Amino acid sequence: QHFASLLNSISRKGDVITRLGGDEFAILLPSTTSQEAHRICERIRKICEEDSIKPICLRPSIALGDATQKGEYQNTEALLKEADKRMYQDKNKNKVKETFQ
Repeated sequence: QHFASLLNSISRKGDVITRLGGDEFAILLPSTTSQEAHRICERIRKICEEDSIKPICLRPSIALGDATQKGEYQNTEALLKEADKRMYQDKNKNKVKETFQ
């Protein structure tokens, strides 16, 4: 709920936010260039990194993947599959390692 509220607070008119399942969300950004989509992803990442869930001061990590419909994907499923692949690449690249003693 916290993350969904966060996404809703920064979405633009016409953006569509949907939960895919578990902790995965998709944001459809109509009439958005690839560069604009990257800026939006970085804005989401920055806001999430600065955010904490109170009262336990939990700092969530986030992995983002994007794909732009420019005719190279045959359908929406292929587009989502590419975004999902990129999200897992981001997740593996930016793994947060915590050590507790």
